[in-house]
Amino acid sequence: MIYRFLMNTNKKLFDFRIRFTIPLILVYFFTIHAGKTVEGTSSRSLNGYTYQSISEFEQHIRKSVSDKKNNSSPKYGIKEQLSQADLFYLTKTWDLLSTATRNEYLALTIIPDSASVFTTPGNHFEIYYLPSHVASHLNGDNYGFDRSSWRIKRSLPNGIPDYVDEIGWALDSCWELEVNKFNFIAPIPYRDIKFQSEKYKVVACSTSDAFAYTYPFPVSDTKIYPKGWSSIIDISTNWTKLGYDANPLDAIRVTCAHEFFHAIQFSMTWNVLENFNLTLDDYPLAWLEGTATSIEEIAFPDVNDYIRYSSHYFSAPHQPFLHDNNVTNGLFYYANSLLMLYISKTLSPSSIEFSRAILFNNYEKQHPFYSNIRTVSGNFTKQWTDILHNFHVASFYSGKYAD
Repeated sequence: MIYRFLMNTNKKLFDFRIRFTIPLILVYFFTIHAGKTVEGTSSRSLNGYTYQSISEFEQHIRKSVSDKKNNSSPKYGIKEQLSQADLFYLTKTWDLLSTATRNEYLALTIIPDSASVFTTPGNHFEIYYLPSHVASHLNGDNYGFDRSSWRIKRSLPNGIPDYVDEIGWALDSCWELEVNKFNFIAPIPYRDIKFQSEKYKVVACSTSDAFAYTYPFPVSDTKIYPKGWSSIIDISTNWTKLGYDANPLDAIRVTCAHEFFHAIQFSMTWNVLENFNLTLDDYPLAWLEGTATSIEEIAFPDVNDYIRYSSHYFSAPHQPFLHDNNVTNGLFYYANSLLMLYISKTLSPSSIEFSRAILFNNYEKQHPFYSNIRTVSGNFTKQWTDILHNFHVASFYSGKYAD
């Protein structure tokens, strides 16, 4: 399928094709089970946690916040980190947390006090960075992007580190695709007394060995935003540590696409707690991560980041898709992107209408996930079981052996 989308730095138009080849963004990974249990496995050597109670989860939140506060340089060498699965879980348990824990989380300093701010040429984002910060790449000031046409690269210094310019270009590209082209609900910007702009906020001063985190916050005005959570993306700038030493731009681009879609997921959730499962509304973690990973390939198909997850599917084809129970290999969650890309290619080749329909069905009125996915399959004149069957056949067989 072809997405005609301006993603280069001049005025040429690129044809972006979804290739059903097959994935792995080496990010932390967490498995959520029924019964409020969160277990962790990680290619990043992050600690895993199992929560038997809300109080135990609160303890983890407070330890993480304390670790950030006590660290002399925020985001450097954090010993205890909230995972993205924790952050999804937090939206479901917010009203169950003590006032003290909520206040500690709200006081979490995602945006450093001394940060400078750069508004992207597309005018949708504010990127907060530290002038003294040294990223692993692109610390010079050799170019920027045209403020009147964000796609156009200008080979002139603009007073901004090049890594910030590149993050800004990737984010503007993601907005163009995910909001303007696919018409998802725009992420809700974080706002407080100090940060009052309506632009979405991204922090770029971390050297974490996780690509990024998307932190949710309760909306500041429920009249304007009766549903959803606001959020801030905290992106790592140590692409050597992340395994992208030779191609840091690839890491920047797929990370922005992935995390920006998490921000959309937060904006499209209901403010209803303790219903269905532990993540946003009734969405399995496998769905949240699988769709976010598939968006990477749609936005930046030349990176092919999703292919690194293929072995986790082919080595465990019995593992159910879009399901969180009994997942022993956390990286399998990202392998769900294979199924989502297959569906996009075969059912909605000019869009991602299948995934979009599931999100919007639930956004308009809460639906249990599995009944929602069966309904949407029917709208494409398919049975969900047939879609799964055809995916496995297409994955393992070809030619005369294919159904």
